[in-house]
Amino acid sequence: MNKIANGELPPVQFVANGRTYNYGYYLADGIYQKWQTFVKLLKKPEAQDTTYSTTHSYSHGGHKKHAQPARTRRPAPPPHAVDSAALVAVKAAFNNASYFASWTPDIPCCAWPGVDCEGSTGRVVSLDILLDYGVAGPVPGHAIAGLTRLRSLEVYKLPGVSGAIPAALARLSGLLDLTISQTGVSGPVSSFLARSRSSTSRRCSIFSSAGHLAFLDLSHNNLPGSIPADFLAVRFVLIDLSCNRLTGDASVLFGPGPGSTELVSVNLWPNAFSFDMSQVHLTDRLASLDVSHSRIYGHIPALVANLTELQSFDVSYNRLCGAVPDGAAARFGIHSFEHNRCLCGAPLPNPCH
Repeated sequence: MNKIANGELPPVQFVANGRTYNYGYYLADGIYQKWQTFVKLLKKPEAQDTTYSTTHSYSHGGHKKHAQPARTRRPAPPPHAVDSAALVAVKAAFNNASYFASWTPDIPCCAWPGVDCEGSTGRVVSLDILLDYGVAGPVPGHAIAGLTRLRSLEVYKLPGVSGAIPAALARLSGLLDLTISQTGVSGPVSSFLARSRSSTSRRCSIFSSAGHLAFLDLSHNNLPGSIPADFLAVRFVLIDLSCNRLTGDASVLFGPGPGSTELVSVNLWPNAFSFDMSQVHLTDRLASLDVSHSRIYGHIPALVANLTELQSFDVSYNRLCGAVPDGAAARFGIHSFEHNRCLCGAPLPNPCH
């Protein structure tokens, strides 16, 4: 942060609310979810009558700010009766918590806080339930699955929410963006999240739509177990499994496979993953990788030094050995590599022999 204090800022330009900024946006107050790079953008405008503004923003504090799009919209279309009933069922499942006080029959459901509808059809395409200690109980999977056009679901910072990720969410065949973060949710990361099309099972799965990019954030929960092998087939752009109790081989996220070529941000710290870093396939799109505080072994691939999009990289507190790749030392500080079993060379103090 000394460079920032001296005015030595990276060349970042973005527009927010009609104003152009020529410097990065830094979050350092500790209230935001841990994230290395702000990459979770709106993937596709839902309608022509809705205007969205998105910005790239980087956080030296290691946090992600949840994006709230600036919207200019026409009057909401008439709500869809099935979606209205599904939202009422979500509210009832959470015991009509005060968070939902403004979800009333005299207001169209498309105008309810946290609800976003497609302009042309009035169908609910996004549901956010955020930042409330009074919302408690399991995620109401069957009620949410009634929102059959849902593309984005965010359940964030609700410590009273518990239980497993409901399998009923697998009926949301169009879901592209799933966040269940900073909750009391537990249970394994089930294969219904990403069952391969080649699977012999006929059951539904989230993220099974061919050709679509996916965003998954299950960070800061109590999830144990391993990552399903079917994740290899998903075209994840962003995946955050940090701060859980996950174990086993996470290299499936990196391929090689049809999904791994799209990866931009991967956050896996701190878990108990164990895999050979030497064999990991890193895409040239990768902008942020944090696999620190785990049990990863092998050496750092030399390719790391040549990934031009990579802005944040952390493999500290693992069991890695060998030399830090030439070029990586200049781009990433000592904190990205320290506390490994036998890593050596700059920027670490122990030379390689």
